Amino acid sequence: MNTDAELITAVFIILACALAIQLLGRRIKMPLIIGYFLTGIVVGPYGLGLIGESGVSLLAELGVILLMFTIGLEISLKNLISMKKVVLIGGGLQLCLTTAAVWAIMVMLGFPSNTALFTGFLIAPSSTAIIMSLYQQSGDIENAHGKIALGMLIFQDICVIPMMLLVPIIAGNSSKNLAFELLNLGFGMLILAFVLVAAIIFVPRLLTKVASFRNHELFVITIVVICFGIAWLMSLNGVSLALGAFLAGVAIS
Repeated sequence: MNTDAELITAVFIILACALAIQLLGRRIKMPLIIGYFLTGIVVGPYGLGLIGESGVSLLAELGVILLMFTIGLEISLKNLISMKKVVLIGGGLQLCLTTAAVWAIMVMLGFPSNTALFTGFLIAPSSTAIIMSLYQQSGDIENAHGKIALGMLIFQDICVIPMMLLVPIIAGNSSKNLAFELLNLGFGMLILAFVLVAAIIFVPRLLTKVASFRNHELFVITIVVICFGIAWLMSLNGVSLALGAFLAGVAIS
């Protein structure tokens, strides 16, 4: 996308195609998320080729950020914290058991142990954006099982950080630098904790200060900056942009 015209054209094509597919999908009660998948397949580089791969990636990331930010605005932080035991135990067991199951199956099929473990790391986490979109559409996001699932998804996304840092160790490329990798792991978790605390403590104060100016445009700009800023900071630490945008929404809510 080198010009403004190309960006506008890409947005128009995606939205027009999504609208047409969703209108047709409503007749067969097709979930919205499936319609979005079909839209990407049709307009993407491996479908009709109406939009290049770089354009699809950019607009997809932007869409996921806005989606997760909106979902975060509807979530109560107190409710999430109150379920910490269920989330930590359930999320931890899900990741460990899924990884162990994948590892065992692949080892029995003759794959190397480190390859099997790495594949387990890839399969164990779920897609937060897809699952939360389905829960939001069905209204289950406010139910007990929806909140528990949300907490477990957040836990999974956070666990991706140590998983990523353990990949060089699993590959056998850092046997001499184990201490350095562990130091990186601790540093990464420290940055994550700092961003979370800063978002929870300072974001509400910042919004209160901006709201006191009674300027709607300034307030909207501040919210947009917070959304993309937290998402960007989290991505620098290896966390998905989607989780960063979601946490920004939770902090603002």
